[in-house]
Amino acid sequence: MRKRSVCDGFYQELDAAKERPGSCNCVSFAVLFALVLLVSEIFVFSFFKNLKSAPDLKGSNSSGVQVTENFSKIDLGDNSFQYSLSQGQFCSALPRNLACLISQDGIIVSGKISPYLPQNASVYIRPKIVDEKLSFEVLKCTIGVLTVPKFFVFGTMSTLNSSLSKQIPELDGAKVKNVELGEGVMLISAEPK
Repeated sequence: MRKRSVCDGFYQELDAAKERPGSCNCVSFAVLFALVLLVSEIFVFSFFKNLKSAPDLKGSNSSGVQVTENFSKIDLGDNSFQYSLSQGQFCSALPRNLACLISQDGIIVSGKISPYLPQNASVYIRPKIVDEKLSFEVLKCTIGVLTVPKFFVFGTMSTLNSSLSKQIPELDGAKVKNVELGEGVMLISAEPK
């Protein structure tokens, strides 16, 4: 009679495992594959739907607005003045055919902002004062409803600053003291240098 070795026990367990119903057969693999395919299609279609949706600019004016005066200047006395720039005037200062919306929270500029972004891109900006000059900071950049990195609009802020300087040339030789945003208007308080 032959002695049982440790290897015999292993082979008996392996044979017993083969006789049990398997957990991964062709039917279960097909069902798993179908579920993964369905979930991935839902993700891809919802992603591209969000990518293609247009920004929400209710009440916006495009750069085609006819402006009779570039800005309104109000003399505040004590050698200071204030510029009032409406939403339509701001949009007309923007390059290309961009739309804008000025609110208390910031300014939304929408359209073909950068060569790296599609037509439905938007950049959310806020004016700020840097070294007594008017500048703009990027809060966020979106394509449709998806947020994308800010580096996509790199260089756009310098273009915006130069466009605004052309719109209000008096700001180049002035110290900007305060910038306020309202619904459809930007107020810039300044004084000569």
